Amino acid sequence: MNDEDLVGIEYLWKLILNGSDEVADRGIQLMREIYTNISPQLKTDVKRIHESFISDCFERLRPVYDSVKLMYSHQDSKQAYQHKLNSLIRILIVLREYLAECDNSYHKERSFLPMSRAFRGRSMILIIRVNTGQNRTDDFEHGFHSNDTWGHIRRFIHNRYKSSYGIIELYRNNEIIYATDDNKTLGQTDDRDRISVTARWVQHQTHGGSSGESSSSESEMNNNNNNSLTSSHHNRSLDYIDMNAETSLPSVILSQSHEYYQFLIDIADLACKEGNTRLRDTARQILDLIPLDLYSTKTLNGCFTLLTANNEQPSAEECLNRLNNFYFNVSPSHMLYNLKATLINFLPAHIHQICLQNNNNVEGLHVRFLNAGGLSCLLNILSEKHYTDQCDISTRKSIYFIVLYLLKRLLIILAIYQLRLTNSNNSSPFNESLEQILSITPTIPLPIMNVVGEQQHVSMSVEQKIAATLIAHRSDYPISKNSLIQYNHIRELIRLIWCLASDSKQNSFEKNLKNDFLVIHQTFKQENLNSNDISIINDDNEEDDESQLACREGLELLSISLALVSSSVENLLKENFFEYFFIDLILYCPYQIIRHTSSEQIFLLTSRCSQGQCENLIQFFLQKQFQLLNKSSDNFKNYSLQSSDFFLLLCRLLSYAYSRNISPPNISQQLNDEILYLKQITLPVDDHLLRGHLNIAKELLQFQTSERKRYYGIDQLLIQQIIEQYLFPVSTLLYNFRLLKRKRLSKQSINNNEASNNNDEDNELDLLKEPPVAICQTPMSTLAAFDLLVVLGTNCIENLKLIDKYITDLFYTVPDSSLNEWDFAPLVGPRPNRGFVGLKNGGATCYMNSVLQQLFMIRSLRTALLSVKIPPGHGDDETDDDDQRRDAFDSFSEGKFFHKDNFTITSPNKQQEQNNNNNNNNNNNNNNMDLSPKDSTNERNEYNIQIFRHIQWIFGHLLESKLQYYVPR
Repeated sequence: MNDEDLVGIEYLWKLILNGSDEVADRGIQLMREIYTNISPQLKTDVKRIHESFISDCFERLRPVYDSVKLMYSHQDSKQAYQHKLNSLIRILIVLREYLAECDNSYHKERSFLPMSRAFRGRSMILIIRVNTGQNRTDDFEHGFHSNDTWGHIRRFIHNRYKSSYGIIELYRNNEIIYATDDNKTLGQTDDRDRISVTARWVQHQTHGGSSGESSSSESEMNNNNNNSLTSSHHNRSLDYIDMNAETSLPSVILSQSHEYYQFLIDIADLACKEGNTRLRDTARQILDLIPLDLYSTKTLNGCFTLLTANNEQPSAEECLNRLNNFYFNVSPSHMLYNLKATLINFLPAHIHQICLQNNNNVEGLHVRFLNAGGLSCLLNILSEKHYTDQCDISTRKSIYFIVLYLLKRLLIILAIYQLRLTNSNNSSPFNESLEQILSITPTIPLPIMNVVGEQQHVSMSVEQKIAATLIAHRSDYPISKNSLIQYNHIRELIRLIWCLASDSKQNSFEKNLKNDFLVIHQTFKQENLNSNDISIINDDNEEDDESQLACREGLELLSISLALVSSSVENLLKENFFEYFFIDLILYCPYQIIRHTSSEQIFLLTSRCSQGQCENLIQFFLQKQFQLLNKSSDNFKNYSLQSSDFFLLLCRLLSYAYSRNISPPNISQQLNDEILYLKQITLPVDDHLLRGHLNIAKELLQFQTSERKRYYGIDQLLIQQIIEQYLFPVSTLLYNFRLLKRKRLSKQSINNNEASNNNDEDNELDLLKEPPVAICQTPMSTLAAFDLLVVLGTNCIENLKLIDKYITDLFYTVPDSSLNEWDFAPLVGPRPNRGFVGLKNGGATCYMNSVLQQLFMIRSLRTALLSVKIPPGHGDDETDDDDQRRDAFDSFSEGKFFHKDNFTITSPNKQQEQNNNNNNNNNNNNNNMDLSPKDSTNERNEYNIQIFRHIQWIFGHLLESKLQYYVPR
């Protein structure tokens, strides 16, 4: 844009507001391109132009919003009302796309972070490998969080090594991370807790850029349009905070006016009442792109610092009343925004750097908030459902996610606080549970700078430092016990987790939040009664994603809560609903991440925070799981695809019980049932169930003596069945075939009875008619079967001898074979679906193999070569299979361009006749010529034909082979 007074801007707005969806989308894109590509001639007016455009958008929004609000209250015509709604949405989309484009084009470090990533996310470990040159690598691990950006990681690596290059290439899963993705967070690109990243230093390169007259902020925002991706990638490592450029960003400009925030919140509230998800989400997306409203931070701090009417410091009770007004006496969207503001103030993205300072705002806010009983405000949102009754389901789930995430961090601090207050010599089960749960809970380490300037971590964490501050000020700012978490809060937390884990709609979700636990269980099973054939989850549903995230936070919060409340585990075991709760979550829940997290947290509850109830918990969980496994074996097939975490938890509990010398209930009966299941299994088999039962049998056999292992392995023929049916049926067949053949040959040497020999040959052929199929057909089930064999052979000599005999007979006793050398031959698997066949290197032929494979990929050459019919009489005859392969239709080629009749090779006899005819027509001088040149020509033709035959043979295997590789002879 060279001139801000563009004639067609007003017409473009009319197209956006009144055109069809397709026309409006094109208009929005054009509007975004105009205002995010400002000419260098206007570099001094960049900030003013952005301010003018933002003001113009809100001036257009206000009358449309007022009209929509008025028409909603008067129930005017639906067509006119819908038109106004669409206009409101389109103006918001223009603003959103404009803000997002400017932010994405800005690659420098930010001091005013967008609200969506202004708080510290889930802890993540990056395993970084840096190629420092000269074939040297440096591997190290470093803690980040899900709201860190890839640009921040790039700058971190540069600061660590201080290289003169200043150019870093990052790779994740062997894919380069371009600078256009530097503003993406780790959570947006990978949801794993551990990520492997490779960093490589490259030399400086010269690239074209924008004009030298361009301002710093403008060149930053236009870099993606003016430079190539490589240039953009190579110019970002040294970009640090530039306050002048950042304050010119539209999102930062917009954040300086509180009225804009309030207006967007009002629009979101109107969308919630209307039920218009698109309008609601667009307004909140704009709020997420803008830095936190300073007015919200001032209001939160004012709850503790604002003097009363008598100019006195407010009491804890007065602070609590102000907090209640801050959270509850507002609209649903405003409540959500205030909770996000609380999270950002309590857990800013750079909290590890803030807490290095003494008397920082974060620690002071924790002290005042907990002293005022702020924890009870957050707990009441979970337990008192009327606080969120006016919210729609999406807003409600967003509120729950923020509250659960915030509570988890606060309870970790309180656990450290409580543990330090108690006597360190007191080794009660309660303190042991707290210590164990804190030892495995991710915390935020505090960094220090060493002499070189490299950032390192000390043993103290942010949570420990805040807990120490709470202890230091506990006389002036005590924490009331009434404001801490209680057992009734844990019950309500379980209710919320149960409802979030269900694939339910708004009506059932809201009802379940107030229903009895057993009613929730019945509703849960009905709504999630999905067999394997129809179990389909919509991965693109944002509400489902938010449910899963909130439920995961709730499950992690549950373990910490149980560790903090004494006797809570004992009380929970007495609850009738608890068995339904954990079974629903680890088996019937449709979301894999929730099933896995539930399995992890239940095992954590048993092994780390049992409060002296470890044996009771193990007995309880094992009994309930075995009951379900025995009673619902047929019903279990409907949930086999969801059963992995159920079996994983059961096996981990059995293994933990074995390590603690705890005997499971009815172990002999359960083992007999598992052995019976394995002996009666038939094809086809569900691999998930097979793997689960094999692992259960393995864990149960660990409890048995050597005599019992011998009984199951030899007397019950379990070893024989696993080897002959589960793992090596084909090898067993080959062994039996060779055994019969040896017996027949031995009989034949004794007597020459043809009838008996024929019968023996028929018996041998009968073995090959129906080749058996292994029951274990996947690597995971095969590994489980091998593990079962290992357990059967452990501390049982008879079983071990039998396994050794089987392996020796099947693989090491081939008759008339002598071992000359050890040859390594990799396994050749089946050909991939719609894949190609590779050529194995049979020595020094790797180059020729690659040439042949490249020639085969030329369709016309491949079809022409395979279409040639070689007459008989040239060396070895081809087999019928070779003829079929050669004559087969090439599915990769277009056979209509090539015909076999067009390609014929003359036989030697015909060639001789032609030569004789030619010789008769020649001069008489040629009659005395020696015949050796003719014989030499025939030999040369024969040699070429043999080479051609071998190439045909190779091409035929490349075309029709069922194996992944072919080894040319």
